[in-house]
Amino acid sequence: MHKLFILVAVHVLSSHAVAEEMDPRSVVSVRLERTECFGSCPVYALVASRDGTLFYRGTDHVKARGERVGEITQKDFSQLADAAAQVKFLSFSDHYVSKADGCTEVWTDHPSVKITLRFTSGEKSVEHYMGCKGLAEASRVDWLAKTIDELAQTSQWVGPR
Repeated sequence: MHKLFILVAVHVLSSHAVAEEMDPRSVVSVRLERTECFGSCPVYALVASRDGTLFYRGTDHVKARGERVGEITQKDFSQLADAAAQVKFLSFSDHYVSKADGCTEVWTDHPSVKITLRFTSGEKSVEHYMGCKGLAEASRVDWLAKTIDELAQTSQWVGPR
């Protein structure tokens, strides 16, 4: 019984360590969603794919409403995947929205950002309610979202921020 426990513990610990490492080359697509707030926050979603396709759907408080199709260079897509690996995307919790998720404060009326990475096998999403304050992980999610916006050049559809 003791040996079985050790085997299970080693497997769980090694699986966790592997989960935190990410091969950027395994990223097939990156999806970014920004939700509404009490105010004029831009509401849109985009999907950037490794094949260079960029899909955008603007809903509210954006320069371009509706769907648009664009392109993302191979270099820019690779930089997106590298940025996700840099922030240790796979180590994030699925959401940072409440005190139960570790937020030291939760302010109301803020938008959320949700990032989903699709891999050659599986996917991982993380949602951050921007009113969730006091988490280092949240600032890394925000940095990644801004990096995605920059590399996907969403300002052409969203407008200046």
